[in-house]
Amino acid sequence: MTQRKLIPFLMVALLATTAIPAGVSLADDAASSEGRLASGLQSQGIPPSTAEFQGFTQYNFKLDGVNCKIVSPKQAASGNPWVWRARFWGHEPQFDRAMLERGWHVGYCDVEGLFGADDAIERWDDFYSLSQKLGLHAKPFLEGMSRGGLIIMRWASVHPDQVSGIYADNAVMDIRSWPGGKGTGIGSPREWDRCLKAYGMTDEQSASFKAGPLDRLKPLADAGVPIFALINEADNVVPPAENGDRLVAEYKKLGGKIEVMRRPGLGHHPHSLKDPAPIVAFALASIHEVQHSLFIAGPSFTGILDEQGNEIWNAGKPAARDGFVLPNGNVLIAWKDVVKELTRDHEVVFQYRKSNENAEIGTVERLENGNTLIIELGKKPRLMEVDHGGSVVVEFPLQPETDNAHMQTRMARKLPSGNYLVPHLLAFKVKEYTPAGKVVHEIKTDLESLGGRKAENWPFTAIRLENGNTVVTLTHGNKVVEFAPDGEVVWEVNNDDLPGSPLVDPCGAQRLPNGNTVIASYGARKGIKVLEVTPAKQIVWTYDGKHRAHEIQVLTTNGQPIAGPPMK
Repeated sequence: MTQRKLIPFLMVALLATTAIPAGVSLADDAASSEGRLASGLQSQGIPPSTAEFQGFTQYNFKLDGVNCKIVSPKQAASGNPWVWRARFWGHEPQFDRAMLERGWHVGYCDVEGLFGADDAIERWDDFYSLSQKLGLHAKPFLEGMSRGGLIIMRWASVHPDQVSGIYADNAVMDIRSWPGGKGTGIGSPREWDRCLKAYGMTDEQSASFKAGPLDRLKPLADAGVPIFALINEADNVVPPAENGDRLVAEYKKLGGKIEVMRRPGLGHHPHSLKDPAPIVAFALASIHEVQHSLFIAGPSFTGILDEQGNEIWNAGKPAARDGFVLPNGNVLIAWKDVVKELTRDHEVVFQYRKSNENAEIGTVERLENGNTLIIELGKKPRLMEVDHGGSVVVEFPLQPETDNAHMQTRMARKLPSGNYLVPHLLAFKVKEYTPAGKVVHEIKTDLESLGGRKAENWPFTAIRLENGNTVVTLTHGNKVVEFAPDGEVVWEVNNDDLPGSPLVDPCGAQRLPNGNTVIASYGARKGIKVLEVTPAKQIVWTYDGKHRAHEIQVLTTNGQPIAGPPMK
């Protein structure tokens, strides 16, 4: 293989390994994923038997008399992603093992002798339905070697919105090529007879057959399903000119996303790769289509990460409380004792130091009028607006209902009305203050519907939406809740909704223009540190890197800046 041919795959591998590390859940019990799968099967009236597969637990069972298998990782990755293997179970298992090590499940439903015909699709439909009852990801990654290409491609063409990506390995794309032997390949007369029976047609009728994988690519291309094609160029069983090469050409013509790895001089075998890293990277990237760059204020790092998770700007001092990347590119940061606005060259262009009478600074925000909103906590908790020269031009005392300085308040923000929204942790309230310091509205977070005070739903970040609702992170209660103006809960996400229980003392949050919510799981010391959740409570992006996140700001998504002022 030439250096030129390697480059795209190395780039994909870099993308996957930096932006999307292993991403295991926070479950401390290594058998938790296995236990959930076993109990899930039993709850469906399916008693499984167990075996060992590459060091992992394999569950064997029958679904309407059909042999099926699911192998469980020791700890499930966020969202329970899975590889759906077609045919030749256990043959060249390098890719399957690598994905299990990354927290993916691997599934199998036997379609032997069906050559991807409609009966095979029906079997896979039943298996897919079961997978969803078991809580596996809605979009499996399909793996098909040789004749396995027939079922993965035909099933995917029926369900293009239920596929994250496809790995086609020296895969059959035309039954007339194999097993029919109608072209340059050796074919298989015995298998050709079985194939004709599966499709209910004669040899003569096969000449006008128009329902093979190559005839059904448009739905996949339209849905943006990415394909990784591994092609051994000397294959005389499944000749590339009649199968893999045609797949590549036709899919590109339709505008489909396809990566190709060609191996000169190799016949139909070997399948897979000794080191499956390029395929692993492709699979990881297919399931994580969203990438964000972001500002992080956290205990080990204060700065900016690019969309691959690399540090591209470091403030030079960790343990920040709050911060914003400003429209001019400068970074406004609040530490416990000081607020600074820094250029990217670390020049200080604005600074405010904590007063002697208070214990710490809690929050910072640059306002439209050019002033800087700052909160101090301590004996005299107060909200201030400070002008560029350092003069306090607005000031009033806060009402946190506690003398515990650290727990008095957090992410205060100014509203378009001119009022201020301030979460008070131990008061279990988000209070709205006028510029004169009068509380005119409260949102209570100790509602019985949320578990009452014993749930310790301490409000940390409060975001006022354009519709008047307020999104609040409830740290220690491990919830994020959207409240209507009257204080009623209209949306909630908690660890019962999310695989792996990734919410650990959620602190910072941001509502994106697409309606999704990005949450900083401050207490997470391993696994997911930041996650993006849809209104339907699906995780669509995670940051699993080394830095914990107290407060965050998403800056770009897939290379595009976030529109409008950040709602955080």
